[in-house]
Amino acid sequence: VVHDFRSLGMTSERMSEYAILLHAWGQADPQGALDYALKNTGTNFARKTVLASWAGDDPEAALTWANAHAPEGKPNALLIGVIEGIAPRDLTRATEILGTLPRSEERGEALRAMLPLVLSDGLDPALAWSETIPDSVLRQGAVTFIAQSIADEDPQQAADIVLSLPEREFQERGLYGISASWADADPDGAMAWAENLDPELRDEAAAGIVADLARNDSLRAAEWIESLAGSTDIQPAVRTLVDAVSRKDPALALAWTTELETLREQERSYHSVLGDWMRRDAATARSWLESNRDQVPESVRRRFSPDRSDRPPPPGG
Repeated sequence: VVHDFRSLGMTSERMSEYAILLHAWGQADPQGALDYALKNTGTNFARKTVLASWAGDDPEAALTWANAHAPEGKPNALLIGVIEGIAPRDLTRATEILGTLPRSEERGEALRAMLPLVLSDGLDPALAWSETIPDSVLRQGAVTFIAQSIADEDPQQAADIVLSLPEREFQERGLYGISASWADADPDGAMAWAENLDPELRDEAAAGIVADLARNDSLRAAEWIESLAGSTDIQPAVRTLVDAVSRKDPALALAWTTELETLREQERSYHSVLGDWMRRDAATARSWLESNRDQVPESVRRRFSPDRSDRPPPPGG
């Protein structure tokens, strides 16, 4: 049945049905399902789904299989499925297995998979669970994810939780997403809050706010960045603004490209924004280029010169 279903073509609309079939197979014959997945699928989706089904019934057998088939020299992504299957019945054991993963994308994915269950009883029990994690880095990552999960409902509380973390790296990581959620609901409140942050933290919060603000009011986002110059490292916000408006307002993106820190960054941005603009509206893009020749690096002028057929590729292209 799985083979025939896959032959229909795997689309995003079919993934939930596919997961149901894999889950059923995982209950009936998990090792047969996993053998099929190893031979016939190119991603970990099927393997993780079957392992989650198996781990719900026989956690140690599923864990033994996952460890026996761990990829050499890489984090074991198969453990994500085992953790998903064990967590609803034994959160402590699932947390122990989570702790065996090295710091990696796989560990982050496993942690995110546990969050709905961890948060099902509310914020306080979730934070209490995070305190049971011995690894400081993993614990702070868990708290960051928990805080971000409530950012839409209570961004101030989410920010306070993140700012209570001992390491600056996790404070900065959490503030970006929280500030973007805050700006979506209350841009004035988010900007006022960010302006009162420690300057060393303000840059990431400002970038998050700009990421959201630029979608609706790019000029206001630009003006706010300008008001922060001199008191904040505005580079993260500038990069965010340029990326956010490159298609809807390429002239604004190009104007702010000159504020990027290095010539290489500026060149890459000019090539990217102008290249896209030329494909969509060559006449307007060339008019902008002619009017702003003095600010554009020579390599960019050469590439987009109308009389050059041997234009060099953009840096890194």
